Amino acid sequence: MSAYVRPLALVDALHPALAELQLAAAFSDESAELTLLDVVPDQGWTWNLLGKKAEHIRNKLQADKLLAIDKLAKDEAQKCGVPIKTVVTSGKTGQAVIRQVLAGKHDLVVLQAKGPHSRRTGGIGDTGWELLRRCPCNVLLLGQQPSGAVPKKILVSLDAAAEDERHIDLNKKIFAAAAQIAVKVGASLTAIHCWAIYGETLVRDYMSAAEFKDIEKATHDLGEKGLQTLCAELKEKPGELHLKLIRGLPNAEIPAFANANQFDLVVMGTVARSGISGALLGNTAEEVLPQLQGSILAIKPDDFVSPVNP
Repeated sequence: MSAYVRPLALVDALHPALAELQLAAAFSDESAELTLLDVVPDQGWTWNLLGKKAEHIRNKLQADKLLAIDKLAKDEAQKCGVPIKTVVTSGKTGQAVIRQVLAGKHDLVVLQAKGPHSRRTGGIGDTGWELLRRCPCNVLLLGQQPSGAVPKKILVSLDAAAEDERHIDLNKKIFAAAAQIAVKVGASLTAIHCWAIYGETLVRDYMSAAEFKDIEKATHDLGEKGLQTLCAELKEKPGELHLKLIRGLPNAEIPAFANANQFDLVVMGTVARSGISGALLGNTAEEVLPQLQGSILAIKPDDFVSPVNP
């Protein structure tokens, strides 16, 4: 896997935090072109209360954002060494981002996990959730971190015991993406697989202690073998790479391990539930992501199709 070549950073040009831009550049290929996107948000029914003033305010806000984003791009292009394009559009933010991704064929979207004015509880705002569920490319949600801070400790969560080809391919893609970033920014990488015996209490009651121990060993060994195999297939490996098996269910163990060990970035895959292509995350991601304290890189399967029309 190569570095990102068409990253898109969602910014508020009038109040830029810059972390989105700088991390998009840090994760990109040397030949990449970065796009900065700002959106004049759809204010819904509140615009109607303003009457004719609404259009004037909208046009003035768009003009101010255009001036600000062009200046921001000019200033930052010299610092990061990556060509920067600018786009200012309007509408509902999540949909505007997805349409720009489809139009510009972007391979990464970078944004704050939660805006300063978000009313949603938890660590991810409405736009973040919409992009996780519906955006066709990978999404990097930034946690509360210093401007421009690149990750020093990266965690990648894998289902190393997966048996069907679609999940195996996604595991390879997730691991490769995490390793490539770790190599590029000089971070350490820890790959984990959570294993558990489903229905353990019930199963224990119907077999001997020796039989149960055999099942435990087989389940553990399957995950360990899967991790080793995935690791062996990496084309790029960071200088510091750790493989770890954790006993327990991933929806509890992944956030507990990530937060306790203060990982700056967690890399996970997203899997659409059958029947609603590209509309929802898998159950594990839905439960894990809002519990994470650091930044999140969500990797989309190759066959992910966004339900949003261009």
